[in-house]
Amino acid sequence: MVEVASKPSNNPFYLRTRFTVLLLLANGEMHGYQIIKFLKTVRLGERNPGPSTIYPILHRLEEEGLIKSVSDSGKRKAYRITEKGIAFLKSRIRIAREFMSYFQGILDLVEAKIENYRPRRADYEKLLEEAYSSMFLLCERIKKALSEIEKELTSTRGRYVTVSST
Repeated sequence: MVEVASKPSNNPFYLRTRFTVLLLLANGEMHGYQIIKFLKTVRLGERNPGPSTIYPILHRLEEEGLIKSVSDSGKRKAYRITEKGIAFLKSRIRIAREFMSYFQGILDLVEAKIENYRPRRADYEKLLEEAYSSMFLLCERIKKALSEIEKELTSTRGRYVTVSST
């Protein structure tokens, strides 16, 4: 069965794989097969990406100008990240670092309160309220960042196809 994903920006597996491919290419030129082989050693979530995921991502990144292909002995195509791709990657790394820093702050706050916690219902309720409030703010920031990413991705035409074995 062939599934067409109309909005790849809403697909976490697609976004993780896309980001990882850009990170790999930031370290140097690679063939699609080398990328697939490397990703077999790394877990990106629920499954490892194969050729039916990687090659459409490579083609889309190339269409968007984030990477470019370079010929290599005529047999395999190697890919290289472009300046636009580096800028895109840096912006996503900055956003990811902000989220991690914010989340680390929440964890530090909760940990400090738990270490000093003396079982009283009012304290427990306040701690949960603060954690909920912090997580709500984090979710709002994530939604805003995903909206920005979606705008960037939808500014280029095209769709990608994934193959499912169901």
